[in-house]
Amino acid sequence: MATRSAAWRLVALALPLALDAGIASAALACDRATVVSTPGGEGHAVHITIVEDQDDQDVWSTVGAFAHWPSEENTTAVFTLLDDVLASWPSHPSGVVIAILDAIAEHRIDAGRRYLVRFAQTDPTKPHAISVIRNAARNLGKLGGPGAYEQLAALANDGPPEAASTAAVALGVLGDARAVPVLESLAGRADSATRQRALSALARYCVESSADVAAENTKHPDSRVRNSATWWLSRCATSDRAQLLGFLTGDDDSMVRANALRGLLRMGSRAACSRVMELHADNNITVSSLAREYDVLCGSP
Repeated sequence: MATRSAAWRLVALALPLALDAGIASAALACDRATVVSTPGGEGHAVHITIVEDQDDQDVWSTVGAFAHWPSEENTTAVFTLLDDVLASWPSHPSGVVIAILDAIAEHRIDAGRRYLVRFAQTDPTKPHAISVIRNAARNLGKLGGPGAYEQLAALANDGPPEAASTAAVALGVLGDARAVPVLESLAGRADSATRQRALSALARYCVESSADVAAENTKHPDSRVRNSATWWLSRCATSDRAQLLGFLTGDDDSMVRANALRGLLRMGSRAACSRVMELHADNNITVSSLAREYDVLCGSP
């Protein structure tokens, strides 16, 4: 990442795109960068410049040094930068905050955990706040430790909806079994991305209470949700769910079919043997390969 290497501006790229001659320029604002496109005239390349969050070059040098190798001096300096932002949000751009929070988790700096908690509590109406909240949550899940579960659970239950799916991932990475009821609740949210990630996170815990949650989500219209639900069953379910996995080998989505076969192989169940020849001919190479393994279990000639 540019921020991780203390680069405070990114490169200009040239793309051979043909734009209408009347278009002088276009700009796209992103969470952590502004992309400016300027045509070079008829027959010429369009130049796209990506400008990273701008701050004093010394600030980025300090952040880059901390990200590369934290020392007592640069750790104190970046913590001061974070205190500045907490006191006055516009004092430094969100990219500075995100780069520091990434490094805190990567280098497992326990003294920085309080900043992950504080930035996870950011007012979501502030500019670029959602990106900062998501980043703080991800890194809190990675770092773990005192207060991590409590903050992530609060974010999942009461935080901005845009951060719920990130909280689900972080709760899975955290590895704290207290997260299971929270994740089971998230797996019932209307948002498909949140459901999907909550189900995937639950597969890290394999608690029996999640079996019905996973089974119910195999009926969801979004194939990503069905796949994560099938993944839970594949990894965690007991043999009483074998018939359901057998049924799921006929799902429209190839990833669902593959995970259903993985579950049946793990269980040693013959629940889908009647479909094994059809699965042999599946147009997805992973499914057909698993079907050949399953064929051995079924004892087909």
